[in-house]
Amino acid sequence: MIGKISLVLLTGLNVADAFSLSSNGSTISRKFGVVSNSPLESRYSTSLFSEEVAAETAEIAETVAEPAETTAEPAETAEDGGGEFWEGADEQPTGESIDIYCGNLDWDIDEDFLADEFAVYGEVSNVFLPRDRESGRKRGFAFVTMVGRDSVERAIAGLDGEQLYGRNVRVNEAQKREPRQSRPAATYDPIDASSFNTAGNSEVKLYVGNLNYDSTKESVKAAFEGYGTVNDCFFPIDRDTGNPRGFCFVTMGSAEALSAANEMNGKEFEGRTIRVSESKPRER
Repeated sequence: MIGKISLVLLTGLNVADAFSLSSNGSTISRKFGVVSNSPLESRYSTSLFSEEVAAETAEIAETVAEPAETTAEPAETAEDGGGEFWEGADEQPTGESIDIYCGNLDWDIDEDFLADEFAVYGEVSNVFLPRDRESGRKRGFAFVTMVGRDSVERAIAGLDGEQLYGRNVRVNEAQKREPRQSRPAATYDPIDASSFNTAGNSEVKLYVGNLNYDSTKESVKAAFEGYGTVNDCFFPIDRDTGNPRGFCFVTMGSAEALSAANEMNGKEFEGRTIRVSESKPRER
């Protein structure tokens, strides 16, 4: 009995096969190899009272019952990314956030697709896919923000020139635009009295330019009346749209006009810096 149990444990036979063997030691098949033609009694004791056999059987049982250790090898390459996985994926990335430009994109590519593609190389913190304001259609390029210089360099090396949706994409570090330099403030020289109203007219027409398009005849007249009587205020209108053209003409007495021109020229009026000068007839 114990001999047959030992046989089950050592050879891998099922119980039925083990007990079907005759005690005279016929040849038996094993899971690996063949047992030689020797009586089973000469190899395994059949004594029910043998302590040695019992100890050996228990030891064999523990050995067979112990599960085999298996280790799964980690994947080394990305199935869809076209390059090696980011080796530091389990580490907490550190470093500055850097924008990557990704151009020549297919119209069907969306933010999630780009995030998955770039995540192979490091942490992706943001994906921006610009769209046309009018139609809402994608514009064919995107900006992907990644954390750390190493991640950016891996992504550029792995994706620049690669095909995504059948198109070879351009991937490089986005270049930040230089801040626009503010224009120098315009300077307005005081009106030269010697060249003002050389004709000696009692009234002078002033040109008032760079007006706010919301300015009205009434508001301009009120502003110039602070320097004297306004005899006329003319607002040219665009023939096609019916809207003011952004300038007007104010007629005042000669002395009052000179004073108003010096004070109002270069002054902030209704949100814009206006220009005031003597209006002279065009030379033909």
